[in-house]
Amino acid sequence: MDNFKAFMSSIQLYFWAKSDVFSYYSNKKIFLGAHLLDSASIWFTSIVENNDPCLEKYESFILQFRSNFSDPNISTNARGMIRKCRQDSRSVSAYATEFIILGRNSGIDQLIY
Repeated sequence: MDNFKAFMSSIQLYFWAKSDVFSYYSNKKIFLGAHLLDSASIWFTSIVENNDPCLEKYESFILQFRSNFSDPNISTNARGMIRKCRQDSRSVSAYATEFIILGRNSGIDQLIY
């Protein structure tokens, strides 16, 4: 699974659970930035120090973050993995879980609607 997607899922869950604290976008950016590691942390420090315009809006910030750290080929890769996905000797539950995750990552649900 894409580390970016897993990280953002965890962050979004936390924002949802603490919606009273994260009603302001600035709190979201600060919290997210404080939980970045390695090159992502260096990137965040750089945009803060340079007062980058992407910090003005949360959506712009997330767009920049995504373009720098997510896998641009995640949907293509997931579609290929769906074609190779087999149950083999694992449980139906494990197989179904992998298939559902790959389906979501593939973006196929967005193509249908």
